[in-house]
Amino acid sequence: MSMVRKFGTTTLLAAALVVAGASFAWADMGSGTGQTPLSAALGFTIHDDGSGNLNYVGDSQGPFSGFHGTCNSFATTNFKVSHQGFPILKTTSSDCTDQDGVQLYLWAQFTDKGEPGTKDRLCIQWSYTPISGVNDPTVYIKDNGVIQNGNIQIHDNPDEPGHMSGIMIGVE
Repeated sequence: MSMVRKFGTTTLLAAALVVAGASFAWADMGSGTGQTPLSAALGFTIHDDGSGNLNYVGDSQGPFSGFHGTCNSFATTNFKVSHQGFPILKTTSSDCTDQDGVQLYLWAQFTDKGEPGTKDRLCIQWSYTPISGVNDPTVYIKDNGVIQNGNIQIHDNPDEPGHMSGIMIGVE
């Protein structure tokens, strides 16, 4: 095989791997780390297929000291755009546990207001019973507002059906 042919084949294979990897990376997903309005430590990665994880650790000096919520998959994931043009991820999960292994329910909304993340918003609600929505009275913890530090990033796949083309009105 000539050197030009080997180089061409290698280049073609490398390009195919980059394209394949890029198409996987182009799925809708949200991720973030930082400190919530209630000073909890937060880290999450949520994919449009419901896979991912979320960890929330209450502030050791705050009202929910000792609370630790973990989710390992998500029942719903809804990627939208606010009426101001910011990407939003809304999600729910019943695949969550607290620090004692007791089942928890999560309802969360994350808003990516650009870089460096200083204006990103979230609303995280934890309950020991199923949550009906943003103002459910059974909620144990409602952590809502602008993140104190960190960054939320929501990525969109423009080629995917149902990508962030919709307008969502409501909590931001």
